[in-house]
Amino acid sequence: MNITRKNINKGFTLVELLVVIAIIAALAGFATPLVLKQMKKADMATATHNAKQLHLALFEFDQDYGFFPDSADSAGLGASGNTANDVLRQLFLNGNVTSEENFYAKTAFSKQPDGDVGNESNDYNNALDNGEVGFLYIDDQSTGGNSSRPLLAAPLMSSGGAPTAMLFDKDIYGGKMMVLRIDGSVKQYRVDKTSNQARTTVNNSQVDIFATQNPVWDDTAPQPLYPSKKGK
Repeated sequence: MNITRKNINKGFTLVELLVVIAIIAALAGFATPLVLKQMKKADMATATHNAKQLHLALFEFDQDYGFFPDSADSAGLGASGNTANDVLRQLFLNGNVTSEENFYAKTAFSKQPDGDVGNESNDYNNALDNGEVGFLYIDDQSTGGNSSRPLLAAPLMSSGGAPTAMLFDKDIYGGKMMVLRIDGSVKQYRVDKTSNQARTTVNNSQVDIFATQNPVWDDTAPQPLYPSKKGK
């Protein structure tokens, strides 16, 4: 006896397909915040690594001259200025660094360096163009100062232009900021949601880590040099 077998449609019905799509969308909704959180942690880790690498060059500079690069170009290298980009270019002129890679920290105003630093014959004029430094730099310091003082910090807050205050973007590194100290250690602080300051506890009160009330400054106000913003 011949038995005719009917083809069975094994495909999804429209309803089943919509259910699958809804499940995928729900899973994506749960996963996205976790992915973003991990990305912010990775950005913090990159900034921390780069700051520690820069400390090696800054320390060598201090050993050569008795101070870190400063806005007055006290080392006489021909790279004075009023931005972190200007002053940190002294590290190229002294031969302490040859690459821009470690000057990067993710911020709203910075970009990945393009690797074009120029050369000795043009005084490395292409090094650290606008946006290629992501760190706040504190001027006029040396290893002879309080070893807990901040030397580099990120991520500065920007309202569209170059940063002009020691305030920090609470979104980029997941509500935190990082500081490289003179001794080469890195410390993270939570960014205050209202003031955008990084704060520490002094005499049971919360104070801005860059305020003179913070005893690491010995009542001497820090001299900030802000990085320049990237172009369009």
